[in-house]
Amino acid sequence: MLLVIDSNVYIFGFGLIKEPACEKLITALIEKSPLHTLRISRSIVEEIRRHLSGEDFLKFIRVINSLTNIDENILVPFLSRHSDLPFKVLTAEKCLKLI
Repeated sequence: MLLVIDSNVYIFGFGLIKEPACEKLITALIEKSPLHTLRISRSIVEEIRRHLSGEDFLKFIRVINSLTNIDENILVPFLSRHSDLPFKVLTAEKCLKLI
């Protein structure tokens, strides 16, 4: 399955303030990495950098580098309010149930 994860999942999975579903989703992606393809854009990485401490950002980068490459060319618009998309927009909790 191809996944594009919102920056907030990474921020609340790696940052000072943790959200359990975000942490669990990141753990599941690491454990099931051969089953899923993760894509992450440079713009998402930059947003995450602005919201994490240096140490937490380094952890994030290590995990991302073990799972995928940063894609310089993808653009991910804000899509949660559109109902006719050719893909699903899910919360971390719903994504965990799906994968």
